[in-house]
Amino acid sequence: MVEWFKHDIPRWMDGTEGLDDGPYRVYHVVCQLIYLHEGPIGVHEQGIAGRCNQHVLTFRRNLKALLDSGKLRIIDGRLTNDRAETELQRVADLRSTSARGGRGSRGVRKRSGRGQSEVEQRSAVGQPDNALNSNSLASSPLFEHQHHREESRGEERREEKKEKKKEDAAPNGARRGELDLGQAETARAKPATADPETDLFRRGKEIFGERAGGSLTAQVLKAKGRNVALARAAIEQASTKQNPREYIGAIIRGNAIEDQTPRVRV
Repeated sequence: MVEWFKHDIPRWMDGTEGLDDGPYRVYHVVCQLIYLHEGPIGVHEQGIAGRCNQHVLTFRRNLKALLDSGKLRIIDGRLTNDRAETELQRVADLRSTSARGGRGSRGVRKRSGRGQSEVEQRSAVGQPDNALNSNSLASSPLFEHQHHREESRGEERREEKKEKKKEDAAPNGARRGELDLGQAETARAKPATADPETDLFRRGKEIFGERAGGSLTAQVLKAKGRNVALARAAIEQASTKQNPREYIGAIIRGNAIEDQTPRVRV
């Protein structure tokens, strides 16, 4: 059974331009069955007609058209196709070549004088003290690749440990465990003053959520003419409401009555 073969499509379709749908369908199915069974097939009208989804009488008429056009032939009561025979012969030749394996090359080598002694001499060049061992793990390319990957991972782990040690260390270089609470509070750096607009967006995300906070803050800032103080006051006022998002939405649309006095959180 041939499950895969080199299909010469142009030659296989040569001369099918004038075929109607029915004969072409029969031609296609019969050729595939010839490939599948690796040779001519019997004329089983009902079986082949069923595969073609055709009535037996229709199949007979279509088969006659193919026989008259020379696309199919009946030899010894069996259906065959010239193109399929050529393709199947190629498959048989490939199987014969594969079955012989390297015996042909080995015979040529022996006839040319390249015997076992020459192979042994070539094998001895370079590393005479190392015996050939195809099962040696260290000599395997896959082992070398895996070993290289493990070394790289080891380097990455060491770098991560170094970074973690730096993070665990206090600002003055001492370990956290060596500092008491008072020393840790003294060593802690004073946070830098944030930009007012950046702090506005941070506050907006705290009140309206991470996903909607940025968008709503940008809209209220635009509604307030990019006045950060007025926008901050509106956000703070919205934080006192039961539904801050609904309230800030009304401010953006201009429907809310709000206190315009800027409020600054302490």
